Amino acid sequence: MFRREVSSSSSAQNDDMHHRRVISSSSPPISDDYMPKTVEDIFVNYRLRRVGLLRAFGTDVATLYFLCNPDKNNLCLYGYPDGTWDVREPGVLLPPNLPEPAVGINFARDGMRAIVWLTLVAVHSDSWLRSLASFFGAGLSRDDSRESLFERINDIPTLAEKVKEYYPGQMRIDTRITPLQEMENLCSYGHPNGTWEVNLPAEAEEVPPELPEPALESTSQEIVCSVMIGSL
Repeated sequence: MFRREVSSSSSAQNDDMHHRRVISSSSPPISDDYMPKTVEDIFVNYRLRRVGLLRAFGTDVATLYFLCNPDKNNLCLYGYPDGTWDVREPGVLLPPNLPEPAVGINFARDGMRAIVWLTLVAVHSDSWLRSLASFFGAGLSRDDSRESLFERINDIPTLAEKVKEYYPGQMRIDTRITPLQEMENLCSYGHPNGTWEVNLPAEAEEVPPELPEPALESTSQEIVCSVMIGSL
């Protein structure tokens, strides 16, 4: 499920700056302003933000790729302590209340192979998560507490390591945007390998179809984006 959010930078850009943030219905409503103080709370904060970013790099990678449009302004990838993620412009407070993620991840998207770009964003996200842990852990004791926190963080794979695990080969992302008035009777397909696409139903002569077909989708939006990801 996605929740639409509007950037506050300019009301004239509302139509272009609607970003999607993945919502986990099972996650507790933890505010991003929450300031953890103990080793356990800081680690939970780190882990839940990481969960949201793992979704962005894994099951939601097509949405992440689509949102990071190089034609947009500076964009950042955020992971939140309720297990969600978001792509939006950076905060306007200087200095920020919390360390900010890397700015402008969208600009390099079309200048390198998809897997290289995704790995680069993952490395920056790892750096951001650790900077948050250091920020929250500044008040911890120098010996056992701080050492314990980073030992627990080091025991779990980094986001960059998970990206390499998700995509052991090269990754291909083909984005095709077509006016919906040129398309009719669209269906949303989920494939066994974890990919998805919006496409026309099976050919009419295949009656009955080899597999049950999904319900036809409404074509009330202006464009449809079909993204396919696979190993080469």
